Amino acid sequence: MTKGSITQFDFRRKVKCAYLVPQGAWLSTIITGAEVYAAVDFFWQPAYLPEYSSFDISFFNCPGEVAQNFTGLAIQTKELDDRQYDLITIPAIWRPDIEHIKNQHKVLAWLQKQHTGGALIIGLITGQFYLAEAGLLNGKEATVHGAFASTFKHLYPDIRVNLKRSITESDKLICATGHKSCMDVMMMTIARFCGEEAAQLLSLIHISEPTRPY
Repeated sequence: MTKGSITQFDFRRKVKCAYLVPQGAWLSTIITGAEVYAAVDFFWQPAYLPEYSSFDISFFNCPGEVAQNFTGLAIQTKELDDRQYDLITIPAIWRPDIEHIKNQHKVLAWLQKQHTGGALIIGLITGQFYLAEAGLLNGKEATVHGAFASTFKHLYPDIRVNLKRSITESDKLICATGHKSCMDVMMMTIARFCGEEAAQLLSLIHISEPTRPY
């Protein structure tokens, strides 16, 4: 995987982090990451205080939808806004409805605008379908969960799909294929925005063993 960097990031300000929460999303690929990002600050303050958190986290539903997953669980979200974000995550979606994604014109345009503005955008497991429909992965290397690989390759022949890799990165677009690689991606982003030491400390808590440098 090609290592990237966040250039000229001001570490004195909060990292503006957004989660897109489509209907049918796997909430574990949202909540785990949000809790890990919030836990960054547990090492130097006794309790979670939003005003002092390193990450300013927002959760967005697709326009006109309720952010509810296939089990009936829901998460409190809001409509997309015009702020520029540093980090955007699209979680895994249970059985992605391609036609539905194609019709999410506002969401796709928002992703394009955010990427142009410098956001690092992550597609987890099947969240890559949104990146692909937005045209962001054209001509780039990407990976996706194996169960959806044939469909992904058929729909998006201009994307260089590499199933031998569990994580790919190209032009500030990261794709991950499973829960272990999702955790690795979280640690990668923490290392970039908050430093390698913070990533290693968090890996000891959430992965329970030292890891390679992120």
